[in-house]
Amino acid sequence: MNINKISLLKALNKMFETAVTDAVFSTESLHGGTVGKVCRISGKAVTNDGSSCPYTLVLKEQKKWERGGDPDSWRREYDIYQEIDKLNSVLPDNIRLPKCYYAEELIIKETPAWHIYMEDEKGSSGNKLNLDMLEYVMTELGKFQAYICKNNPASLQNIDCFSNRYINLGYGKERLIFIYKEVSDNIEPVDCDIIPEHLRDILTNKILNNIDSNIAAVECLPKTLCHRDMWNANIFLSSDNIITLIDWDSSGWGFMGEDVVQLISELFVGGVFDIEDFEKYSRRLLSAYKSGASEHINIDFLTDKIFREIFMLYCGHKIFWRYKYSGTEEEKIGWIKLLHKIYEMWFKH
Repeated sequence: MNINKISLLKALNKMFETAVTDAVFSTESLHGGTVGKVCRISGKAVTNDGSSCPYTLVLKEQKKWERGGDPDSWRREYDIYQEIDKLNSVLPDNIRLPKCYYAEELIIKETPAWHIYMEDEKGSSGNKLNLDMLEYVMTELGKFQAYICKNNPASLQNIDCFSNRYINLGYGKERLIFIYKEVSDNIEPVDCDIIPEHLRDILTNKILNNIDSNIAAVECLPKTLCHRDMWNANIFLSSDNIITLIDWDSSGWGFMGEDVVQLISELFVGGVFDIEDFEKYSRRLLSAYKSGASEHINIDFLTDKIFREIFMLYCGHKIFWRYKYSGTEEEKIGWIKLLHKIYEMWFKH
């Protein structure tokens, strides 16, 4: 990633809260997608009084892309940081975003883009987050989202990038029908020998035949502010239990429960936790979320059935395609085990 030294100096001015006249730096590539890049910048900054100060910060670059049904998603994180005081006014003391030192819009090879220079998070993240830590995070997320659901704070409504109250499952009905018809069309005779009929049924008929009622049930859920990219790599937990959530590109108005379901999906579809622990770990995370939410609202609507509908609409197709493109028979059997665990938890009774 190309580093603009003038922009870096502006970020360091904010970081050190004093004039920075020069800086040396090196970069380290971090995770990023096809249209986004992230790098860590480290070095020494020379301040106005001649002092040399070590520093580390993170630069995120995001190019324009279009998320289905939400064409401005690509710039949402940048827009949030333009009005961060409004979001901070409703966030609890223990949930935060990384501090932004400098943000700018630019054009990269004729494509609109933005850069954000932000603090480098040091807490536990990714696979370093154990189940107890994730339970804590989901409890606090439940509290926050239920608070928003109950109070609908005016300062949040006044954040421009949330003002249209974009709400859906991340896919429209027609897109969901296409996704699951594609699953159905790609179940071949050889798959029928591996995937039991009752599991094939939940991936096809139980979704396609009930898609209107399932979507309607989810869309009746109370609305709240959702992160919508909730997986362990986007969560940092400090030693003093401060939660930092990164990557807010997909955030917006959504439904109570969708973030915790997405986290569960990513933990097991992503192979972070053992499939054998699916029900036990899922119930602990769902219970933690409900416990937090219950501090502000009645949570009777957060039933097994509604969690099942969210999970299958969001995640069932991911499991099938992971199975389909597994390299070994052992991997394929693993994905069938996960489907069976889902069946036992949410469909059997």
